[in-house]
Amino acid sequence: DPIEDSSFTFLQLQPSNKTSLMDIVKWLSDSEDDLFSKDPVTRLSNPALPSVKEKSPPSLVLETKPVHKELPVLGEALKANDPEEPIVVPVVKAPNAIQQRKEHKNQQLQNKKQPSKLVNPFLNYEYTAKELKEANKITRKKEELLGEMVIHIPRSICLENEFIDQSFEHSAVEFYNCDVPLIYWTRKVRASYDSSRDIFVPCAPMEVQEKTLVLHFKAQDFISRIRSGTIKSQVQKALSMARLRQPILKYSVIIVIEGYDQYILKLRNMENKRYKDEVLKRLNESSQSKKRKLEDDDEEDITAKEANYLINQCQLDLGLNVFPTRGTKETVEWLLSFTYTIAYSIYDKYERNSSLANLGTVKSGTDPKSTFLQTIRQFKMMTEPKADKLYGLFQSIYSIYLELEKNDTLGKDGFGKNIVPPTTDSAMRKAFLGDDPNEVINE
Repeated sequence: DPIEDSSFTFLQLQPSNKTSLMDIVKWLSDSEDDLFSKDPVTRLSNPALPSVKEKSPPSLVLETKPVHKELPVLGEALKANDPEEPIVVPVVKAPNAIQQRKEHKNQQLQNKKQPSKLVNPFLNYEYTAKELKEANKITRKKEELLGEMVIHIPRSICLENEFIDQSFEHSAVEFYNCDVPLIYWTRKVRASYDSSRDIFVPCAPMEVQEKTLVLHFKAQDFISRIRSGTIKSQVQKALSMARLRQPILKYSVIIVIEGYDQYILKLRNMENKRYKDEVLKRLNESSQSKKRKLEDDDEEDITAKEANYLINQCQLDLGLNVFPTRGTKETVEWLLSFTYTIAYSIYDKYERNSSLANLGTVKSGTDPKSTFLQTIRQFKMMTEPKADKLYGLFQSIYSIYLELEKNDTLGKDGFGKNIVPPTTDSAMRKAFLGDDPNEVINE
């Protein structure tokens, strides 16, 4: 068939602005290394490298979008297209490891939490767990306990101040003016006792009043006040003064009699002298000397037996205890010992809890033998060895009563020695056989 009759038509190709597929492939192969270089900084900083525009054919128009919008430095370098001016890219240095550790440590110190605070509900005082543990520690030294105490002594009581300062080196001593011979104690505390939880709760430092009061008298003055009926008013004044400082406490009063033994001995000597004078008076009334007549005016019109009776009766009527001392130094030593007793009492669970008072060691005895020994030791001059020796002969109090009722004395042992001293034997006879409730047992 002739070509003219064919369905194909041959047309002359005209130049076109469109780019063929082969041209695009060739262009891409030539410029692939430059366009997708892994080091764009080197590519931009080297002017010898051909640009993308030089590789593009004249008829090729590509519309592309910026790929790296977050790199303004590279974008500005492309726009400037100045091969002579080098492009400087800022270098970010890695942080120093030591500096990082320091900053981390400082941050930890700043973020460290402060000790948690607890609140004392009664006194509205904040405290830490460490302070609570310190307030409830178990062991306390004697010096630490005495350091909490302040003893208040009236100036009317004549005590040796120098000896007081030496004895109370760990405690504070304060003298005050008062016509009542009242000695009392205060305690410097940093914790208050919570009876509901049986613990000490930290509080602000303060001084609190102790419930024990002491009245100090000379022996002769004390007997005179009992006989005149003024001793009761002295006790009431002391209680009133204490209640003004702290009204809620239940106070207990103790009376210290200084020079008691010497006073009783003086009364007995006077009784002996009176008896001697009576005998001499019967023999020869003129034998009494002038000196003796002058001494008669100073004699006491009371016997030792009557004095002991008045003291015992005072304890029963007023419901208080009496402690005798021999002199000023012994009084100061007694006050020091009693100060330590008061200081320790608040930390003793048997003292502060009445429900536990019957627990622990029972002073009256826990079995028949210990009860016998403790009872016998209530008599004067009966030491523990002597009481134990007596228990070997009499195994019960009732057997002692039977022996005294039968022979009026406990007699002597197998070696011919008295089983008990004569004064003790007399006291036991009064205790077991006496019918006078006012008779003094231990003279």
